Amino acid sequence: MKMEKISKYPVPKKINFAVIGIGWRAEFFLRIARALPEQFQLAGVVSSREDKREEIRNKWGFKAYQSAEELLQAESPDFVVLSISKEAAAEVILKLVEFEIPILAETPPAANLAELIKLNQKLGKDYPIQIAEQYHL
Repeated sequence: MKMEKISKYPVPKKINFAVIGIGWRAEFFLRIARALPEQFQLAGVVSSREDKREEIRNKWGFKAYQSAEELLQAESPDFVVLSISKEAAAEVILKLVEFEIPILAETPPAANLAELIKLNQKLGKDYPIQIAEQYHL
């Protein structure tokens, strides 16, 4: 008789997220979503470049959007992974705040101290943002 194993730990719902940017770091998140579709749902990827949006659709098989606004009007991710340059990050973070969406951003989240201070003032201490650093060790 085959016995079904029952876990005392609840199975979490599928994690639904979006990615803004399509550099080599962003591709790590795309690979995870493609490798583990039972755990992750990639709502879409944002790129301002048409050739990159085409690559997202054809190579990766994910939805591609031209802007964060376009993505967030069409999709409802649990959070957004921001994988763009430090020069663009602060402006995009401030735009995402308007949608009240949690953010996982790479370091640095701004190009300079003045932009960091502006972010800190706008976001306050309670906004759901995580600034992640990637170390190989």
